[in-house]
Amino acid sequence: LIATTMQSSDDARNYTRLTHLVGSNLQKITKNVQEIKNLVCQLNDHGNSGDTLTKINQRQHHTKELLEATASHLSDVKNISPPTSASEKRQRNTMTTRLTNDLKDVSMSFQDVQRDIAKIERESVARMRSLSESNQETQPFIGAQGEHQYNNLIRGMQMQEMATHDISVLEERERELQKLESDIVDVNIIFKDLAKIVEDQGEMIDSIEANVEAAHERVDKGKSELGQAVKNQKKSRKKKIICGIILLVLIIILILIIYFSIPK
Repeated sequence: LIATTMQSSDDARNYTRLTHLVGSNLQKITKNVQEIKNLVCQLNDHGNSGDTLTKINQRQHHTKELLEATASHLSDVKNISPPTSASEKRQRNTMTTRLTNDLKDVSMSFQDVQRDIAKIERESVARMRSLSESNQETQPFIGAQGEHQYNNLIRGMQMQEMATHDISVLEERERELQKLESDIVDVNIIFKDLAKIVEDQGEMIDSIEANVEAAHERVDKGKSELGQAVKNQKKSRKKKIICGIILLVLIIILILIIYFSIPK
């Protein structure tokens, strides 16, 4: 009994700790999603910026990792043994369902932002690839003599350096795009898992409500049957009293008849 009580106490503490952690992470994810939206708006309003896009991708990846950790914490919450108290069990189910729905909703918003970022990244990569190919096609032909040859050589070296830098930046953008697409797949898996959990919890809550309703019906039926039994018992007692009175009257009458029939 003592071991069971200690285990229940540990479960209650773990439940409180994990639900607080999930709630805190939900606030952070919501804040990150809004900040990413603001950065995306800056790109749309002021043109493409490599630094801003890098910042967006970093924030996106961090938010994705936070979302994964939160989903894992929520899974740990569901694995905690339920309390013995029916009212506390309902409270936990309500809290867990709310947190799951909130995480599902914020992951849906995050998916929308990810798709916006992916679109911007693809457009950025396409522009940079086109520009890089154009620069390679327009490099000067080095074949003249003297000063003109020297100038062309310097210009060619500069353009080659710029092209190398552009290729390096392009490769970095392509790596960021691949990582983003991988993150989108991961978040989509989390979202599907959460949607399944919400569906299962809805069925479980319906089952609990049905059981509670059935229990109420049984209690009401029991009260009705008890009331009817009390009423029947009262009627039976009343009949017994009446029969007793009648029997007593008959006995008195019989005694009187015998008394007056005896000659004196």
